[in-house]
Formats: sequence, structure tokens, C-alpha cells
Amino acid sequence: MSNLNITIIGAGKIAYSLAGALKDNGLFISSVISRNIFSAQKLADEYGIKSFSDKIETIDISSNIIILSVSDDQIKYAAKNIAKLKLDFSKVIVVHLSGALNSTILNCLEKKRCMTASFHILQTFPSKSRVSIANNYAAIETNSAKAKKILYALAELLKLIPFSFQAESKINYHIACVAASNFLAGNMFFAQRSLELAGVRIDSAELTAPLINATLRNIKEKGAVEALSGPVERNDITTVMNHIKALKKNINNRSKKLNSDRLLLLSYLSQSLALTEAAAIKRGEEPKELKNLLVEELKKFVNSIS
Repeated sequence: MSNLNITIIGAGKIAYSLAGALKDNGLFISSVISRNIFSAQKLADEYGIKSFSDKIETIDISSNIIILSVSDDQIKYAAKNIAKLKLDFSKVIVVHLSGALNSTILNCLEKKRCMTASFHILQTFPSKSRVSIANNYAAIETNSAKAKKILYALAELLKLIPFSFQAESKINYHIACVAASNFLAGNMFFAQRSLELAGVRIDSAELTAPLINATLRNIKEKGAVEALSGPVERNDITTVMNHIKALKKNINNRSKKLNSDRLLLLSYLSQSLALTEAAAIKRGEEPKELKNLLVEELKKFVNSIS
């Protein structure tokens, strides 16, 4: 690890947290490169990195790890520009941080005998304010045994917990991340809307924090299926029907616009339908009547906006 010379390309949200962790653990970052010179300078100044630039061709030729901390749609573009450089690619690992894309997007570099990989830190980075990455998981995907060994060691130095999978499986991993994080945020958005409709002026996160924490604890201890509770798990068709009626009542039926209230109904129907699968496993039998009700209501919803 002491021989690593790291260049970071991109100065967005995750770069601040990762650069901080690298520096705190004694790793050498030779430069920061960003399309926006002021963004590169700001990140470099934040962590005492001596060199910054807005040109990829200024990469330190002794860099042996190049981290692409850029948006998904810029990864291939950055890789193509790196491939034009006069580097000893056989000694370089180029790694991107995308959760959805795998390392094959760096094929133009692999053709130059460069080691390539994806390195996704399983954490959310909502702003440039530094987030601690210690004790989080890191998904490492590469077809290079050498790169895997180095990146595992790097992850462990940063106090991350590394694991790996095949490139073709990565999109399913990312769907899991979206379900656990983004969908949760979306559900809390709709929870807030429902509380407003109920006349409750307490923030949804504050009100439901004990419930969420207990559910998460049960999931960790027993698994998602055994932690499931509520009307779908009980096969309580009456309560589900009353929920649907209330949700429909909130919709302005004169408009087919997909506003918050319509989307709340859609979310309730689709997620409840998904829960019938977990309920079937837990109970040992499928709640067929409830499942059919939800399917029919979803059909009505689709017809109402078509």
C-alpha cells in the first residue's frame, strides 16, 4: 500500500469522502483532475493535494491507481482519454466507482493491458460533506486477480468490508442497493404525504423512527420474510381495501396527471403485491384473494391513466 500513487479524476460528492479516507490512512494522492478547474482545486485544497488540473493528459505518469469518480455517463469518455496517454498500462489499475456499471465499460483500457475494476462503496453520498466510509461494504468487481488482491487490501486499509461478484451480475446488486436506499427515501416521502392528509404535522422520519428501527432490527435478526408484519402478512383483505378506498378518495379523478396522490396509490398497490410473495413464504400459502384484488386494482390504475 505504501507504493500506491493515486490520481482521482472527478471532484464530485463521493470524491470528498474517498479522498479524505485515503489521506487519513496515509495513502498518497498525487493529483486531482476535473473538467472544472475550480472543483479540482477545491478538492485538492481540502486535503492538501499538491497537484490539480482540468486536463487528463496531466496525469502523473507514475500513478498506478487511477480512480474515476465521475458520473456514469462520463466513465467511458474518461477511459478513452486515458487510453490515449503514454503510460505503462501494465502497471496501472483504472477503477470506477459506479454502482450500476461493471468494469467492461473500461474495455478500451483493458485492450492496452491495463488492469480494470469497479469499486462501489455501499453508502449514500448526498452532498460534498464528508461521510465516513469505515465499516461499510465495498463491492469489488474485476477479472484481474492482481487488481482484486490490491483492491481488497486497499478496502481493508480503509476499514471497508470487501466482497466481489461477476461482472454480469452487478446490475442485480445495484437494484438491491436502490431498493434498500432510494425506495426507502421514496416511501418516506409518501409517508409524509399520508400524514399531511391525516392532519398530522409531525415529520414522518421522526414519527416513524422507532417503527423503522424495530423493523430493521427484526430484519437483521430474523430475515426480511420473518420480519414482515401488517395487513398483507395477515391476509387482512378488509384493511387493504379500506386503504385503497382512502387512497382513491384523495385523487382528483378529473385529471389523469401522475401527481403525488396517484403515485402514492400506485406505490401502495405495487409494493403490497410484492409483499404477497413474502407473505406466502412466511405463511406457507399464497394469499390468492388478496393478490387477485391487488392485480385488478393495478389494472384499473393503468386504465385510468391511459
